[in-house]
Amino acid sequence: MICLKHATLGELINLKIPLETKVYWVDLYDNDSDYSKLYKEYIELASNIFDVKKESLLGSDRTFDIVEIRNIIWCVMAKVYNISTTKIGKLAKRHHATILYGIRTAMDRMSVDKEYKKKYDVFVNSIGKDISETYISKFK
Repeated sequence: MICLKHATLGELINLKIPLETKVYWVDLYDNDSDYSKLYKEYIELASNIFDVKKESLLGSDRTFDIVEIRNIIWCVMAKVYNISTTKIGKLAKRHHATILYGIRTAMDRMSVDKEYKKKYDVFVNSIGKDISETYISKFK
């Protein structure tokens, strides 16, 4: 188990912490508008990286490519930024159980599908370019 304070995604990547590791940290965002900005940034970024329309990612499109990209975004928000599935659901205008299912699907798929893991890594690495100072404490 690891406790991170004021860590960015890039720093988490540099630490090479496996996704299965329990990670706890101080919430970097104070209110829902900050979460909303983060979500919109991730949608924009994913749209550019994977060459899909933002409207498709934000809408109800259920094509396989769109769903897997959404799952990656939700997985990063939940596993890296420790945002609850309820908050992610409000941002994505979906039920929290849908978010939870998407995250579990992404995690399971990454463990067996190397191409999907590459997509995840491309997204995570593109986020990790902006790195700030980290304070790390390890707990057993």
